[in-house]
Amino acid sequence: MTNDSPMQRPSYGPVPPSRPSRWRRASSLRFRGPKRLFVDDWLIMFAWLLCGLSAIAWQVISPPLYTFLDVSSGHLWPPPAAFAEDAIKSWRGQLIVTVFFNTSLFTVKLSFLAFFRRLRRNVAECHYLWWGALFLTVSTYLVWIGTTNYPCMTKSMERIVIDCSTISSVRYTEAIIKAGCALDIVSDFFSKSHEVSYLLSKI
Repeated sequence: MTNDSPMQRPSYGPVPPSRPSRWRRASSLRFRGPKRLFVDDWLIMFAWLLCGLSAIAWQVISPPLYTFLDVSSGHLWPPPAAFAEDAIKSWRGQLIVTVFFNTSLFTVKLSFLAFFRRLRRNVAECHYLWWGALFLTVSTYLVWIGTTNYPCMTKSMERIVIDCSTISSVRYTEAIIKAGCALDIVSDFFSKSHEVSYLLSKI
């Protein structure tokens, strides 16, 4: 007969470290190694900053944005007195969030490229892949910056309704979104092929 008590607490092994301890452990590894931050580290921290600013911007523009969506869907009628002003705030806020988001995404891609550039600094093979990935990444960002329909997010309410509700304007916006997605996929594929080629060269 065993002496096990029914109230005995089972043992599930060691408790995993909490998130703060994981963060401290990860950061200590960086400073116990090279003891300095590289270009890819600064790029990632800049991307984090942009993500934080995007979250703040969403909190600021969410009330006027929801008001605009309620009026557009017919759930709120008649429109409040400040509807036009709220609509302009929501559109301009969405432009800021979009710029921050795309810039943070671009910065993360640059960080990966800088990281693998540093790893294969003494590897002569396939350098053209790295330059090709860099060219496509920068080109994708510049195309997005240059083709964004800024007037439809910054003009007055009347001009936006008149100029941005036409079939040609809607089709232009759709074409820009599709082209941006296609370029983003191509640049990601080329960037990942560069990283995979480096990893395969080490096998």
